[in-house]
Amino acid sequence: MNTVVVTGASAGIGLAVCKALLRSGYRVIGIGRDRGKCAALQGELGEGMSYVIADLLHQSEVLRAAEEIAAELESGGGR
Repeated sequence: MNTVVVTGASAGIGLAVCKALLRSGYRVIGIGRDRGKCAALQGELGEGMSYVIADLLHQSEVLRAAEEIAAELESGGGR
């Protein structure tokens, strides 16, 4: 299964993109700032959706998010 990373996944265009990709059979790793919203979305959207919490305005969080995504891809797991 192909995996796509979507930023701004918890609302607006990012959320719409996540839903469309999941309907098309992709596995989605969403990046968002609000843990509660992301967890609720994962519950709503199902197993194909996982998330990473990060504020991409901060370089340190971009690097941490990239490490988390790489680890998730290597393990084949999800949250």
